[in-house]
Amino acid sequence: CKGCGICATECPVKAIKMIDEKEFTD
Repeated sequence: CKGCGICATECPVKAIKMIDEKEFTD
């Protein structure tokens, strides 16, 4: 997941802002 904790093709802007500091390799 790149900048998104939901691992979706297109992450919502809110999700990106909430988990912007964390990086997901999955």
